Amino acid sequence: MSKDNQSPVNLTYRLNSLTRSLEHLETQPQAGTENEARRLVSLLRASSEFRGMDDLLNSARLAEQAPSATFPDKLRDLIYEIKQALEQSPHNTGIVLIVSSDSLYATRLSECLNELQHETLIANSPQKANSFIADSTVAFCIVDLVLADLDGRAFINTLRNRTETAALPVVAITPSPSETNFKPPLPVSGADVIFFKNSALEDIANYLTIRLKRSHIRGLQARRDPVTGLPNRAACHEIFRHLQRSIQKNDAMAFILIGINHFAAIANRCTPLACDELTRRIGATLSSSLRATDVVARWNESEFAVLLTGEDHFGATKAVEKALMNLVDLTIKTPEDENISVTTCAGITINNAQTSIEDATLRAESHLYMAFSDVDSPDGGKRIVSDAIPIIHQEEPVALCMTNTGMAKIIKQILERETFRVEIFPDTESVFARITQHPFSLLILDDELPHEGGFHLLQQMNEQANTNTIGTMMMISKEASIERIIKLGANDYFLKPPTMPAFLSQIRRVINHTSHQHSSPGITIMVADHELPQLLLAGTTLHQLGTCQVLLAKGAADALQRLKNAHPEYLILDALMPHISTAEFITQIGHMEWLKNTKIILSTENPAAPIPFPVQHPILGTISRPYKPGTLLEELHNLIPTLPKSIKGRMNTDPRLLELEVQRILSLKA
Repeated sequence: MSKDNQSPVNLTYRLNSLTRSLEHLETQPQAGTENEARRLVSLLRASSEFRGMDDLLNSARLAEQAPSATFPDKLRDLIYEIKQALEQSPHNTGIVLIVSSDSLYATRLSECLNELQHETLIANSPQKANSFIADSTVAFCIVDLVLADLDGRAFINTLRNRTETAALPVVAITPSPSETNFKPPLPVSGADVIFFKNSALEDIANYLTIRLKRSHIRGLQARRDPVTGLPNRAACHEIFRHLQRSIQKNDAMAFILIGINHFAAIANRCTPLACDELTRRIGATLSSSLRATDVVARWNESEFAVLLTGEDHFGATKAVEKALMNLVDLTIKTPEDENISVTTCAGITINNAQTSIEDATLRAESHLYMAFSDVDSPDGGKRIVSDAIPIIHQEEPVALCMTNTGMAKIIKQILERETFRVEIFPDTESVFARITQHPFSLLILDDELPHEGGFHLLQQMNEQANTNTIGTMMMISKEASIERIIKLGANDYFLKPPTMPAFLSQIRRVINHTSHQHSSPGITIMVADHELPQLLLAGTTLHQLGTCQVLLAKGAADALQRLKNAHPEYLILDALMPHISTAEFITQIGHMEWLKNTKIILSTENPAAPIPFPVQHPILGTISRPYKPGTLLEELHNLIPTLPKSIKGRMNTDPRLLELEVQRILSLKA
């Protein structure tokens, strides 16, 4: 046999194993821990001797022969030698596991990866994928969310919950939305990145190539979050189980999830670097706020996990209250130099030596999303929720339309125990009539309703303004339904029969996401004016309606700069701005493809006069300037019928939104 070098994949596997062993030696120096590390060293020494890797062989021998006192130091030297060998390796390929029931797509993706020298395996089911993972050294996993016998998200969650695969990089492939009904990808907890299925295969292959080039020198980072330096989810799973083994049968251990409220909206407005800095600050603050013996880990992009031993509900709550208090003034800057307030919430569970990490996670996640929902209520609410901190929670109205009435009644009973108010409807006609007249937070449909009624109802809802803001989920019985409902704009789906803890978690996630998406005012209006008094008068009047988000721009230059990132539905444009003609301003907007649907309303001293220049961008109409609150609202209502004619009652929009706009305007140089 030839003595060719070990592949980088095998060395990476050994590097990760030895790195974990060193971590265990440093945190739990027991005889069993050292014996396991020595066993791994012996295996590496034998393999290096066979393959003629002299530097590794010498380091492995020194570690193998070292007494207990110096063994950790020799193990560090061996790990360093492995890293050096990997850095000098001419290869960067690894086994990429493609999990997809779509054989044509999997084959095309495999061929694309093979061209870049990546070895691939294709599994058409989670069972086959698990078999490959057990028998092969898989360096990367690509999971199609549409699998024949399981929700791909459930499979990813399974990978994340198993210690041996918790750090495995995962790419999720989600169904492609329709061009006319675009929505962001479905939430996929545990995926490193999400690609639509119609994404270029080369983009996926290039992403993998870059990640695999880095992965062989990551060793310690396999259990560390690269942004915050905290233990990652994989390490948290291991620490949770280790702490369970170290406590008595009935001792308490708190598992806490702390999350950033509305993180998706924040990420849409801020740069990735700003979001990374935000998570670093939160991680550092949590670590410094808790005891040195407590564990803080990065759970996912917007959540942190905390493990506290020996604490009951009272002790855990006090510790979390202190940590959240240190985060109360947290802000993040947008590219426009605006400060956005950041709110953090927490879900607390108390566990014992028998509690599984899966059960603790589901309960903590449920509490966290209840806290998100409660803190967004008009009067504010609790930022911390646990079994011992009940909240008088607003009953979320849910509409349920299913073919199986028995299953519908069971789901209704379960949801009503979880603070939901559920109405069951016998057919899509009755549910549509109801949701057009009464507000609902969520609609749950069945893909087996007669005459494909569920799919037709989704289409109807998207076409009608007063129903397209309702969160929608569909119960799926067959694979083909998933792609259809994604194209029709459903927020989420779940497979029959539902697993209740995960099902409830999905429901809370969808309601939290859609309520924020639409609790902010329904439309965005930018007011661009060169005079500050006029700008503030128009902005304040519109904000007090409570039905729209108001953006302010002082002068043409500021407006054009803001429009590079903002996408308002309407632009109220001062026709008398100096330094640039209205025609030239509108021409520049015409070059911004993303503003093609923005409607312009000109404000002028003589709104009845015809527009004196030809324009290609749509002009909705004209209104009077100088502005007068009553006249302004009446004229805008004639152009935008969804806007009220007058201000009535208490406004339901967050006053901080306008305050930030005014602060930004006042900070501009004259």
